[in-house]
Amino acid sequence: MENSVKRIRDFAIAVDETVDYRQYPLPREFSEVEYQIRIARARKEMRLADIDALVITSSQVGQWFTGAIEPHSWHDRAGARSSWYILTPVDDCLYITPTNNHNFAAARRMTWVGKIGEIVERTDWPRVEIWGLSQMPSIFAELGLLGARLGFELGDTMTMGLSVVDYLALRELMQSADFVDAAPVIRRLMSTHTDYEVD
Repeated sequence: MENSVKRIRDFAIAVDETVDYRQYPLPREFSEVEYQIRIARARKEMRLADIDALVITSSQVGQWFTGAIEPHSWHDRAGARSSWYILTPVDDCLYITPTNNHNFAAARRMTWVGKIGEIVERTDWPRVEIWGLSQMPSIFAELGLLGARLGFELGDTMTMGLSVVDYLALRELMQSADFVDAAPVIRRLMSTHTDYEVD
């Protein structure tokens, strides 16, 4: 696996210095205060459910954290691409297939997410997706989550933005992690509205 991960990283998009240039602000769906309320509530629910990280791959749930106005593509909206929102007790991250570096600049200006990371658009034959699943364990490793309890959208009323084949393959690649159902956590978050949602 390590050779595959290194090879995928070799294809990573070179950093373009223009990404950090001062740019015009872009509209966000909700305020930073609202975002902080949402992730604080999510972290409380994670603690109660004994989940180390919430792993969101669907647009329906992902947009609750990032907003519906976004430059990235959720897998259930664009089959060849992938977006992963990962919330831990200390980090809030959005990993996206960027197409080009300027999508990172747009994502930084259109969401409140603390860290925007890259899912490299290279894969292994005969996989037809344009992003490689084998790079995901290294992303979880960087977040200290290789042996963690990872909460996915698995239960009733949930739909992952990830194929079943990829989910099962990821479990094989990360056998030291515990993949658990975070549906009860997600349902409570999205059914108990914040003041902003009520308004």
